[in-house]
Amino acid sequence: PAYYESNFTYIPITKQGYWEIKMDKIQINNISLCENSCEALVDTGSGGIFGPTLEINNINREIRTGENGMVNNLSQSTLNCNQISELPTVSFILTGNAFDLTGRDYIHQFSQDNIIICLSSFLEFAVKNKTDWILDLGNTFIGHYYTEFDMKNDRVGFAL
Repeated sequence: PAYYESNFTYIPITKQGYWEIKMDKIQINNISLCENSCEALVDTGSGGIFGPTLEINNINREIRTGENGMVNNLSQSTLNCNQISELPTVSFILTGNAFDLTGRDYIHQFSQDNIIICLSSFLEFAVKNKTDWILDLGNTFIGHYYTEFDMKNDRVGFAL
């Protein structure tokens, strides 16, 4: 309780043996993705947020800003680091509750050859079947929220 402000919101596990949960949808600007719900894997072993190519491309398209916006560079999206505070909020809707990430949460900055580079943490992965829609919520998401893996009650909890 000393480290988080809100109450935990718990989401039941949908697949035994995995920390897989049902996501209601994702909202960014005026678009919604996974509108009829989709599965999300809460994954401590992933750095970013991974999903199907089309949906990830849609998210990255929405977070572009200005002339110096995103360009495709080895399947990663880069952008002008001065514009991070202007980027839209991405909302992950779980059990009717919005879990928001701002540009400061989902853009990673690093230095390469004395140049600061900013990359989107929304990354694509190939799915076996085009009807599969699963999102891998890695450390970009769970690093922003206090996360409780409740094995006894088959649920995952998030708090801010």
